[in-house]
Amino acid sequence: LRPAGAGRAPQGGRHPAPAGERARRQHRAAVRDHRRPGKRCRRDGAHLLWLTTGNLLRFSLLALFFSLPSVFAMAGYACYEERSQASSFLAYSISLQRDIGNRAEKQKSLINTGINLAGPDELAKLAHTSISPDGVITVIGKKVPVVLVLTPRWNTATERVQWNCFGTPIKDMPPPCRSASLFE
Repeated sequence: LRPAGAGRAPQGGRHPAPAGERARRQHRAAVRDHRRPGKRCRRDGAHLLWLTTGNLLRFSLLALFFSLPSVFAMAGYACYEERSQASSFLAYSISLQRDIGNRAEKQKSLINTGINLAGPDELAKLAHTSISPDGVITVIGKKVPVVLVLTPRWNTATERVQWNCFGTPIKDMPPPCRSASLFE
């Protein structure tokens, strides 16, 4: 049996050093604190003392420094959904363009090339699609206010269909639909 308090450090937190120089050195090596001078390990929540006013200010400034660029980046992506929908409308309408082009090449004209054509299922989920008898494809977004119109033009010199694309709003249109140029 040990007496009460035996083996524990006294109130000051350090064991008394044993007698003799060699024993003192061993004791210092065993008790040496490798942390910064003046810092003690506490288990009462005081380890959060680094959140002093100065450090809290530094932390707040760092958080602001790293979050501020994201605010400006979000402004650039504000219309991202509309732009991506317009691009997907154009991509999904490629099969319709191909079908109208094949029909027009067989009969050497655009008359009745859009009859009995339906858009792909992926496009039907995203937009309302209509195809005129002459092959004009109109795509109107269901969730996103985007209108895309693809107009075929028969080129008698090459005997191929060229497409003109335009839509609204113009800022959301993919590059082929922003200018009046034709594409195949």
